Amino acid sequence: DGTFDGTTLLFDLMPGSASSNPQVVHTNGRYTFFVADHPQFGRELCRTSAVVGDLLCVDSWSGPLATGDPQVLATHDFVTYFAAADGQRGREVWYLAEGSNEVGVIDLVASASSYPQLPLLLTDGIEMVAWDATRKSWSVYRLAYGQALLETSLWRGEADNRADFS
Repeated sequence: DGTFDGTTLLFDLMPGSASSNPQVVHTNGRYTFFVADHPQFGRELCRTSAVVGDLLCVDSWSGPLATGDPQVLATHDFVTYFAAADGQRGREVWYLAEGSNEVGVIDLVASASSYPQLPLLLTDGIEMVAWDATRKSWSVYRLAYGQALLETSLWRGEADNRADFS
């Protein structure tokens, strides 16, 4: 309720005087997703239903000093999609399914980061822009049910492959 008496600590990810530096990045009505420093996982995406004890952290880049630098893209049909790095595939689209807590990665372009960004939530899925190093172009992908389909290339070129769409 925002008052001191109505405020409850749900989790203390970094016990003692250290801070987990949480940042809320997305709410889908049932869960709140936030990025925080975790002593076991590093800076990763976490999810809670605001019930004490209900916490799930996704360790996209294994190890306490590594960080996947996650950013939530969108939620569709009880699946939350986010961008994160894992130290092997680069920055790719990950997903977290609500019911099963299944976590997976959609490697849009093998052996190269796709830098997913600019999500657009549609009634039957999510469209987003990602870099396709094979085609040397930004492309539109449609995400649905943990899978991605290439829709179309936007433009070709060797120029800045990390353009800012914000």
